[in-house]
Order: sequence, then C-alpha cells, then structure tokens
Amino acid sequence: MKLATRVGLAACVALGAIVPASANHSWSNYRWGRTSNPVQLRINSAVTGTWSTYVNIAINEWDASSKLDLKTFAPRSVSVSRKQCSPIPNEVLVCNDSYGKRGWLGIASVWLSGGRIAQATTKLNDSYFSMPQYSSQGWRRLVTCQEIGHDFGLAHQDENFTNPNLGSCMDYTNFPDNPGTGGEPNNWSPDSHDMAQLDTIYGGALDGTSTDTRVVSTNFGVREVGKPAASPRSLPREGAGDTAAEWGGAVHRDGQGRPDQFVRRFSDGTIMITHVLWTPGAKGTEAGPVHEGDGHTH
Repeated sequence: MKLATRVGLAACVALGAIVPASANHSWSNYRWGRTSNPVQLRINSAVTGTWSTYVNIAINEWDASSKLDLKTFAPRSVSVSRKQCSPIPNEVLVCNDSYGKRGWLGIASVWLSGGRIAQATTKLNDSYFSMPQYSSQGWRRLVTCQEIGHDFGLAHQDENFTNPNLGSCMDYTNFPDNPGTGGEPNNWSPDSHDMAQLDTIYGGALDGTSTDTRVVSTNFGVREVGKPAASPRSLPREGAGDTAAEWGGAVHRDGQGRPDQFVRRFSDGTIMITHVLWTPGAKGTEAGPVHEGDGHTH
C-alpha cells in the first residue's frame, strides 16, 4: 500500500481529485512546439556523481516514445550553475545540488510562452538524497523519471495513494523500491499508458501550420495556440529558485493538504509553473495559502 507523498499537477485543479490510470494525464494543454515529428529536444545534464546514471536511464526510457527525439548533452556553457539551474531557451536542463532541507525531493519547472513550453528545468535535491532513506535506486529513479516527465507535459496517472503501484513513475508511492507488499511493481519507469499519453499530447497539428488555429482553455487562462512566443533572448533566465516564495502563487494541494503546484507570471506574458515533490514528512506550511485556480503570484 502507498502513503501520501504528494499530489502534483493534475489535468484539473480540483482539490483531492483522483486520476485513474485510464484517464488523460497530460499537463493541462501544454506541450513543446514542433514543426516536424517527432519533437526534438536537447536535454542538458548538469548532474554529478551517480545522478548521471539515473538521468541517462530516464532519458533513454522516455526516448522510447515515437513522439520524442531526445539528445542528452553536457550544458554548452561550462559556467552553468547547478545551484541556480537557470533555464536554457528551447531546451531542458537537469541539475542536482544541495538545495537545503526545505521539504522537497525534486521540482520540475516549465516556462510557457505563446501557449507552448519554451524551456524547462528539473532540480534534484541532494540535501535529502544524501540521507540513507532516500539514497536508494528506487527513490532516485522515481524522482528523476517523474520530474523529467513533467518537463514533457505529463501530469500523474493516479493520485490515490492507497492504490497499488501502477508500475509507472508518473504514479505516487512512498515505496519506490517495492518492498514486495502485495506483489506490487516498482514505479521507476514510464509505462505503456505514459507512452500513449505522449502520443496524444504530440499527435495534433504541427505548430506554425495553417491548420493549427485552436484556442485552448486552461487552468491559467485562455491561450491562443498560434500566438507568437517570446524570442529566446527575452525569455526569463532566472532559475525557479529553492523556496515557495520564488515559485509564485500556489494553486493546488496534494493529498496531505500541502501546496504543491505554483504559478508565477512575468511581465512579458511568460508563465512559470513549478511542480513540487515534497518528502513524506514535510508539512509544506512555508508555501502559504492555496488560491485554487488562481495563476497569479501572491
């Protein structure tokens, strides 16, 4: 059986919502823009030590999707700060560092511009992964796979923590190493439903074509798909930060009532959305009040 660790971003901002495995589990209506299939993404791995192994495993597993063409590189700039983990326009950046015992294991942030993901980061918190209870293969693989999955536009398959493990890293569990209770699978990797969801997210019309004229209604307002995105030079270069005060306004709670999804708006219309995976014992009270459905910073 699973205990409540967190409920991250669901397709709707309904308090305590449960998303069964058969449901859509895309991250609202957002995805990376593409002019051809599959979508090509550069994954910058700025991690150290054993994290390289776990990041490479996760990227290889997500790359099995027919809709994703992922290339992993070291960041182009040797001056990239793992502590800041500042986003790179049109790319994904994965970092690890000792971000402090602030209650979270990992965060994933995406910046939305013109109705599309324009840049994304994942941060893995060594302040906890250096502790025996989190230094296991299961915890590292689960958190790495799940946070990078958010960077592609996926939410979670199941938000009911008492359900058996689904065998997907987009599921919730306090037992990623699978102690064998009930013969449940581990939650280390994407499963076939995750892959099918990526097919749905990236199966529509290509961006920039005459057929791509949709207007989508999301949790954060109505966005025109065809609206021009900010130029790479004008995208925010500030990292997501390590505390709730830097993530913007809280708009969702997890199964323990802790704010776990945050929205920050920038003056040029760019939106930063951050998922937080709290540790099982974290209170999350430092995150402040939740304003359901409100994407503004408070």
